Amino acid sequence: MNNQPGDGGYRADEVRELLSQLEDKFTKSPGAAIRLLLIVFVVILVIWALASSFYTVGVQENAIILRFGRYSKSVGVIGPGLHMKLPFGIDRVYAAAVKEVKREEFGYRTLRAGIESQYEVMTSLMLTGDLNVANVRWVVRYKINDLENYVINIRDPRAAVRDVSDAVMRRVVGDYSVDEVLTIGRQEIQTNAQEAMQKLLDEYGAGIKIVAVRLKESAPPDEVRQAFNEVNQALQEKERTIQEAKGERNRRIPAARGDKERAILEAEGYKQEKINRAEGEVKEFEAVLERYEKAREITRRRLYLETMAEVLAKAGKKMVIEGNGEVLKLLPLEGQLTTKGGAQ
Repeated sequence: MNNQPGDGGYRADEVRELLSQLEDKFTKSPGAAIRLLLIVFVVILVIWALASSFYTVGVQENAIILRFGRYSKSVGVIGPGLHMKLPFGIDRVYAAAVKEVKREEFGYRTLRAGIESQYEVMTSLMLTGDLNVANVRWVVRYKINDLENYVINIRDPRAAVRDVSDAVMRRVVGDYSVDEVLTIGRQEIQTNAQEAMQKLLDEYGAGIKIVAVRLKESAPPDEVRQAFNEVNQALQEKERTIQEAKGERNRRIPAARGDKERAILEAEGYKQEKINRAEGEVKEFEAVLERYEKAREITRRRLYLETMAEVLAKAGKKMVIEGNGEVLKLLPLEGQLTTKGGAQ
């Protein structure tokens, strides 16, 4: 029999002829036919064994083997490369990309990644701690950290991550006011949500590590968006006023401190001046007292005369009166100079 080029295979009459020849062989020599079937079976068995004994683990992957449905601890976690296993389905290989960081989005979905990202926005309304409603969107990044638990304990890891993330985020957001969810509390919400998600997944034995939780744009519902925008503007105005007040305080406080230091230095100088003057007067008094003790009468008269000279120099007209009330002189003498003995 010859297969003609371009006819796409054997013709029907040729196939019938081949079947007829095989039937004649089986009829005339059953032993040879059985041996042929055994050879064919052995060849198929060998091919199946070879085909099912080798497997490849990707560069980003690790794998584990389930032997008769049970995790083979003797084999452990298998790294990238070509490996052997028991054939005929005795060993089943489960590989997963353990180095890949997976991503789950909540409240939105990326339709096309790249420079121009398009989002299909989905509603994710949550009740906050002050009984307001906020539309919260977030993303969770996670990776496999225990392949055995990931394969054995969790039937649908992606669904488990989504369910855990949604439940935890709603619980965490319920502990904060709407202003904190939209503005100042975002970082704390992310941290608390990540810790709570990791704790819950560890309790389930999921073999998953939460790498990051990031809040995307959080916004109030459309029905109250305008009111929230007005509140935000008021908060921004408040913050601006506070910053201006802090700036004015920072400007005035150093000046006030400088004035204080200057006043303190002036007071200390004045104090030292008074102390020095008082000490000088004390020393002068002690010197006069010493002279007074040596010559009391002379010192008393000198002090009297010095004091009178000082006082009279500051006075205007002066009258000299005798003890009997008679006015002797009127000082200063107008245009006249009094000399010793009364000569003019």
